[in-house]
Amino acid sequence: MSVSARFSPSVRTGLASVAAGILLATSADAVAAMPEPELGAAADQLSPELTEELLAAPADASIRALFSFHDNLPARLLASQLRARGVTERGALARELGRTLRAHSAAVQKPMIHAIDTWQGPGSITHFESFWINNMLLVEGSPAAITALAARPEVAAVDADLPIELIRPVSSAPASPNSVGGTEYGLRQIKAPELWAMGITGVGSVVCNLDTGVRYLHPAITVRWRGFEPGVEAGTAWFDALGGKPLPYDNDVLSPTHGSHTMGTMTGLDPATADTIGVAFGAHWIAAKVFNRYGSGSEAGVIRAFQWAADPDDNPMTYTDVPTVISNSWGFFEPCSQVFWEVIDVCEEMGAAVVFAAGNEGNVGPRSPADRITTELNTFSTGATDRNENIASFSSRGPSPCDHQTIKPEVAAPGVDVRSIRKDDGYGTMSGTSMACPHVAGALALLRQVDPGASVEQLKAALYLSARDKGTPGEDNTFGRGIIDLPAAAALLGTAPTVDLSLALDPATVRVGDPLLADATVENLLSEPNEVQVWVTVTGAAGSFAPPESRWMLSLEAGESVDFSRTVEVPPMPAGDYAMEIHAGVYPFARSSAGALFTVVH
Repeated sequence: MSVSARFSPSVRTGLASVAAGILLATSADAVAAMPEPELGAAADQLSPELTEELLAAPADASIRALFSFHDNLPARLLASQLRARGVTERGALARELGRTLRAHSAAVQKPMIHAIDTWQGPGSITHFESFWINNMLLVEGSPAAITALAARPEVAAVDADLPIELIRPVSSAPASPNSVGGTEYGLRQIKAPELWAMGITGVGSVVCNLDTGVRYLHPAITVRWRGFEPGVEAGTAWFDALGGKPLPYDNDVLSPTHGSHTMGTMTGLDPATADTIGVAFGAHWIAAKVFNRYGSGSEAGVIRAFQWAADPDDNPMTYTDVPTVISNSWGFFEPCSQVFWEVIDVCEEMGAAVVFAAGNEGNVGPRSPADRITTELNTFSTGATDRNENIASFSSRGPSPCDHQTIKPEVAAPGVDVRSIRKDDGYGTMSGTSMACPHVAGALALLRQVDPGASVEQLKAALYLSARDKGTPGEDNTFGRGIIDLPAAAALLGTAPTVDLSLALDPATVRVGDPLLADATVENLLSEPNEVQVWVTVTGAAGSFAPPESRWMLSLEAGESVDFSRTVEVPPMPAGDYAMEIHAGVYPFARSSAGALFTVVH
């Protein structure tokens, strides 16, 4: 099993006949008394890295392993099903997702946790941690215990807790505060001041980063920390995945505090001087520390932080604590790795857009997970420009390593000599796609204020479609769609729906090769002719896809309602539940949608 597929939902067989001495161990004594484990019983589940570690480790070593399970409930499928049932309001959707994913993970993990509880003690299993965001368990224990657990029939894959590295800036230098009322070139390049002039500063939005931490008492950002809001507990505004410290800090030593710098670009403004460094200085911020002072972290630490960010107060019945956007300036060199795909999907379906720096490797394609191409906008990655709107030489270029043809990045933003805050209450400049990404994050916070009810996909699509074209005409592997343009994005986001949609499917249960009738009604809401783009997506356990010939242009007269029916032959696809959704707008920006459910049986 390749690293890039180590958490894919492929089904493995033959587990029922594993060696009884491994599968049926039920006590710490039994595990401790085991001979050197035969990995053959669990070989299909173990990643190459973990296999190597287990075979090389002494019997009393402590191994950290991440367990995933066959029985998963993908967030995108669940969200599509909920929308098809009429649950479309962002808060209601997030509540149902949070409750359902927690309940499902608890049920699936219960047998494993019972076994772990039985085994805990020296020489067996010393620690475990449950994740609901991707239905995983982190287990720390002896090689024999890890191997025994890996052979259990509910386990789909097991991997080592691998390291994750920060995307370091290519350069940094100290800088002085600007004169009173100064505004950084990057903010002008993306035209943020034009939105500020309309009162759009990010009020009502919350931004988040997963980084080295934040110097929360820096005068440019301290008043915007959400932990200072009345009635807000510090633990819902700050998460330390490494040391568990209760208040924000940034101990980065290899650059002038990376996490603080990126947060300043999102929200920074010194109230004493009006020195403006942040795109969305009216937004509040929260943060998770996932990297140590040298920029190193682990998969489990990042998963832990994403789970916190998706629901900071750990209460699915509340919603205002969920951030608008999560900015990420990290990645790794395993092309198209799926490790964080489900985690990202849960965050976005809960209402938090997830954006990534593309990387600083120049002509080398973007790092994972910024290279993901499961949809036009997932994962949303950012290249870096200079003050003359040229692409930076270091900015990672496409195409995506996933298929070596899909264009990457999605957009570009200022990332050369960007001035922001340092941990010593001073200022510094840095260059890197890590500096471009928080410009995009701040832009999404502004757009959330423009349209508080917009979905994550609508926010990202508005920024994507409105980007100012640069370089080769059209979308390209240098700038993506171009440099983000906030007034243009706000104008697109502010357009009202021009059609109303409904969708019904017949029959509700089909076999591969059978005809499926999709009967949609498209009603023109305008008092004039309307030409509208319509498209269809289908979401299942393996993700979303577009059926063949699934985009159309319709010409409607004023107030006209059209019965738009299509019969499609169900293509080869796994048995299971699916949601079909019909959308109208400017692809992939949907202004109207409707959905229906169907089941494929074999």
